[in-house]
Amino acid sequence: MTGKSVLFDFDGVIIDSFDAVLKINQARNNKLTAEQYRRRFDGPIGDEMARTQSPAELNTFFAAYQAAIPGMPIVPDIRKVILDLRQQYHLAVISSTYTRSIRSFLEAHRMLDAFQVILGYDVNPDKTAKIAEFLCEERVIPAQALFITDTLGDVDEARKAGVETIGVTWGFHTADDLKKGQPYEIITTPEDLPPVIEHYFSTTATL
Repeated sequence: MTGKSVLFDFDGVIIDSFDAVLKINQARNNKLTAEQYRRRFDGPIGDEMARTQSPAELNTFFAAYQAAIPGMPIVPDIRKVILDLRQQYHLAVISSTYTRSIRSFLEAHRMLDAFQVILGYDVNPDKTAKIAEFLCEERVIPAQALFITDTLGDVDEARKAGVETIGVTWGFHTADDLKKGQPYEIITTPEDLPPVIEHYFSTTATL
């Protein structure tokens, strides 16, 4: 095991939650379209949620999310990739979903032990702050970390923490969306992750 760390976003990267979460939001706003919802993730989604929803509304949303988790599928092939990656890297989840929901999903799919750290919305709405907290607590320098995400907003938040990103196209945003943030690489299948991660650390990370 090395000190190199791979940080995963949750929604859209590990769990295929877009349709379920869109439905939860449309229950409150039946005029909300899928494209309008995607655009919320162009910037920091934690800021967007805190700005547009009261604490009571957030509690209602996260309760509905927790109830819907059993019906949300795991991204195909991501489990095997994660279990393989944990043999070489420290793994963490940095997400805008509540930590307990993340833990319950990972436990149901026998993946919870793969992650050393899980930081959800309840820890801090700001992903830049959560990444910075991870780096500090785990004593990891930014060059020893990569953030795997599916949204443009996350690419920007990780960069503010000094951490490079890999964009994935099977989640909330398209490759064209992700290109705007200029991540280290954009990939189309989970199987692409290990070689891209290995290449990044072999060429740019400092031990």
